Amino acid sequence: MKPEIISEIRKHNHSDTVDNAELIKLLDADGYLTVYHGHCKKTLRNSNSWTIKKDIACWFGNRNANLQKQDKYYVVTGKVKLSDIITYITDRQEYEVLVLNKDVKKKTKEFFDKQEPYTIPSE
Repeated sequence: MKPEIISEIRKHNHSDTVDNAELIKLLDADGYLTVYHGHCKKTLRNSNSWTIKKDIACWFGNRNANLQKQDKYYVVTGKVKLSDIITYITDRQEYEVLVLNKDVKKKTKEFFDKQEPYTIPSE
């Protein structure tokens, strides 16, 4: 994404991110939001789509493993500052956080065996 596009999106979505009460409640003691990304490829360089729900990341990772005929998938857990979030999207119940991968800190990777089918637990 071009910096000017990111800047414009952030300007119009400020209340959805930095001022969002739901996200503020989830901040840890250091002011970071925990985010997750599920996948099965080796690299995560261009992944700007994260979620605040681990179950959602597991669903995406498992789906990708099924589509790419892989036996395992992984979920990356990371930390992000609200000010680094480009936008927060809830309309598809994916609790999606768009953030540049370089702005996600303290990444860890957890591997899972693929399941058929994998469903997202009801809240």
